Amino acid sequence: VDIFYQIPVDVSMRTEMRKLKDFIYKIENSAKFLTVPRFRMRVIKNNIQFEPEVIEVRIEAAGYILRPEANSTSSGIEGKSS
Repeated sequence: VDIFYQIPVDVSMRTEMRKLKDFIYKIENSAKFLTVPRFRMRVIKNNIQFEPEVIEVRIEAAGYILRPEANSTSSGIEGKSS
């Protein structure tokens, strides 16, 4: 039995490589448990000299939360009084 709910989020964007790198870094180093099951990107050619190329990206990220039933498996003893 899975003890986590998976919460998928689909993100599409057009960005520069540096900003995409920063975004992925934040996902990888998040305090939350996150995964990236799917990642697609393509470079859109830029005809303007000295401008960064634009990247079209589609990321499927997933976060996980503990199922409520999994929390109730504790012993039920919250505190002892003497």
